[in-house]
Amino acid sequence: MEQWIYDSLYQKGQEYGLPASVWFPIVMNESSGNLYAVGDGGNSKGLFQINQGIEPTTKRRMHSDFDSTRLSDVNYQADYFMPVLKATYDEGVAQGLSGVDLTLYVEKNGERPNWTQNVVNSITKYYNQFTSGNLNTTNSASSGNTTSGNPTVTTSKTGLLDSLNPMNKVNDLKTEFFSWGITVLVLVLLIVIFLYSSKEVLA
Repeated sequence: MEQWIYDSLYQKGQEYGLPASVWFPIVMNESSGNLYAVGDGGNSKGLFQINQGIEPTTKRRMHSDFDSTRLSDVNYQADYFMPVLKATYDEGVAQGLSGVDLTLYVEKNGERPNWTQNVVNSITKYYNQFTSGNLNTTNSASSGNTTSGNPTVTTSKTGLLDSLNPMNKVNDLKTEFFSWGITVLVLVLLIVIFLYSSKEVLA
């Protein structure tokens, strides 16, 4: 997932009240953060793998109002599917779910009817990566069960959580304060040396 995609989704998540600990594992499981990911024989598309296949019972196309020509628009994709995830998220919260159990509930009931142990393992893996900040791997945006006619989106996931980690800001402030402290100390020493030298010259 590229940083700008993450940032856009994070902003949309804030707008909808959907925590990143929920949507991030789901998006990574579904598409590895690839805007153009295509799976399920060409029926599922985009970040959330929105399925536009034929519903077996009604024989109607699912999500027929989703415009798959707008896959390059991350905000469009988020606006289309985050409300669905948010509604399921609220259901899970009302049931007292939290942590990875809540994220799994949202994935199962809001995203993926075909529930397998592989999905559980994948969501759990990405949830743990997110909450621990251990995103120091490079991942191709095209997952094993998706294909794309667009160039592969590859990026290091290092730093995806920087904007969420207050300790990074604290460390930056410490570094800046230390640098200023050294500068002030050097200036004080120069002034002292200058004054001492001036006294000796006058004497």
